[in-house]
Amino acid sequence: MVTFRAVRLCAYLILGAIVLVIFIPCVGNDFMNWDDLAFVVENPQISTLSLKSFVWMFTTFYQGVWHPLTWFSHAMDVALWGADPAYHHLVSVFIHVITVLLVAALFVKLQEARGLPPERVYIAAFTGALLFGVHPLRVESVAWVAERKDVLCAMFYVASLVFFLDYVRATERAQWLKYYVLSLLCLLFALLSKPMAMTLPLVLLVFDFFPLERLTVGSMGRVLADKTPFILLAAGAATLNMAAAGTSGVPLSYVPLYMRTMNAFHSVVFYIKQSVFPQNLIPLYQMDRDLDYLGPRFVIPMLLVLGTTGACIWRAMRSDRLWAAVWFSYLIGLSPVLGFHMSFRHAAADRYTYLPTLGLWLLVGLATARIWEFLGSIHRGALAAKAGLIACVVAVTVAFGVHTHGQIGLWKSTEILWRHVIDHADYIPALAFWAVGREIEGKGDMDEALKYYQTALALDPPNPQYASEVANVIAKKGDRETALAMFKEIAEREPSNGDHEVNIARMYVLMERYDEAVQHLEKSIQLDPQSRRGLLLLAFTHVNRGEPDRGLPYYNRYLSVGYPRRAELDREFGLDADGKKGAGGSPR
Repeated sequence: MVTFRAVRLCAYLILGAIVLVIFIPCVGNDFMNWDDLAFVVENPQISTLSLKSFVWMFTTFYQGVWHPLTWFSHAMDVALWGADPAYHHLVSVFIHVITVLLVAALFVKLQEARGLPPERVYIAAFTGALLFGVHPLRVESVAWVAERKDVLCAMFYVASLVFFLDYVRATERAQWLKYYVLSLLCLLFALLSKPMAMTLPLVLLVFDFFPLERLTVGSMGRVLADKTPFILLAAGAATLNMAAAGTSGVPLSYVPLYMRTMNAFHSVVFYIKQSVFPQNLIPLYQMDRDLDYLGPRFVIPMLLVLGTTGACIWRAMRSDRLWAAVWFSYLIGLSPVLGFHMSFRHAAADRYTYLPTLGLWLLVGLATARIWEFLGSIHRGALAAKAGLIACVVAVTVAFGVHTHGQIGLWKSTEILWRHVIDHADYIPALAFWAVGREIEGKGDMDEALKYYQTALALDPPNPQYASEVANVIAKKGDRETALAMFKEIAEREPSNGDHEVNIARMYVLMERYDEAVQHLEKSIQLDPQSRRGLLLLAFTHVNRGEPDRGLPYYNRYLSVGYPRRAELDREFGLDADGKKGAGGSPR
């Protein structure tokens, strides 16, 4: 006899298998030249698992973020698979599959808290989780290796919600203590993965409002008390990430507060629209400052958001709390990424929908279950009607799956991704032209690469990175004097960036003006004591000057950071594989 437990297990297996099949093409994709290289491939700090690397993971604000568990995840991948992108992608896919299964479990427990019939509960839960899991908006989080933090955070975030619901339903002290600690630990792991998890304590309060209905005048103190450890963890992580971000980001003078506010209203509506009708998904929706932010394009979303908020509050006051719970959990989830603090000039991002839209998909599942229940009450044709409903769910799943497969293909390589952006974005970001230019330069076509770099610079004139790429290609084409002048001008605009000093020194090395090169390289080391390019070029420059003894300390500093050995310098300094003087080896 087939038991309900066996059917439920089978449903979970089918759900996981569908999501796995749809996302498994990710393993054929390469690393992106967009954070993947800096975060993983060229990051010496995660090349080995050691006490030093662990200390770095927990203390670094590298790339303006603090997420030690994400660094550990990448380091584990490097230790197990090296630089093979297939396995890095595979791990992200499996984490996503686990997250989808946890989402199904979360949806089940949220409905069980209301005492709904099992059939309705599982239809709603698995339909919502399935459509959430295969949706093309998930691709950016799963197919982009540098976004490992997104799927890792989501997995622990959802697990924390599941354990909290178990804690509330527990009847024995040992059980509720166990589930409470597990929920708290999962929040900690989520916060160590990505700061987006700082919204979880507020989402728990929404759960207390509905469906748990624990948030009453008499129980307010107890409800807030069991949130206190969650709030403290979230506040600590928020503080560390604010310190990591520092003063970086887009200044208010460039994107004023009113633009950010109107864009936030637009984003709230935009993400819902993209969830229902995903169209023209791109990795970077660049903010266009020339738009009329007080025009209909932004005022209408503002009115929709304010109107929806008011309607949800009105219904909640009349004992219909579902809509308010879903709506406010959505707004709370989006709050960290609505652009009031902008780390980059983007108006929106697909990856931001991963956690905040969970409630929307639960609503879709609930609607499907209600329709299923209604069709069952029809005296004639109930079976055919239910078959039609199943066909509709399958059709939507297939449509999402096909779209998702296409989106995964766009992340196959850097050039494919950014050429797609150039061809389809309403407002093409300069980053797209820079990224394609890098790929073309790698193929040796300097003239074509220069065109893309110059276009990027024209779109974003103050950007020193794009100006440096233009100067670098000009130097490769043989005009080193012009390139040197450009690099000096860039360094004057950004005097605290040691990388510009390295670029100036490179030009002097190419001109065999070693004394001037050393001066700029020493300055670069003062600005950035762990500069890979600065330490390496300074070692090479002293060798070229015929003073290898002066270059050896810089090479040793380069190695001490964790950067890979260079065979040519080992030979010049007479070093063996352990960094010691080889038998008979000596500097030239």
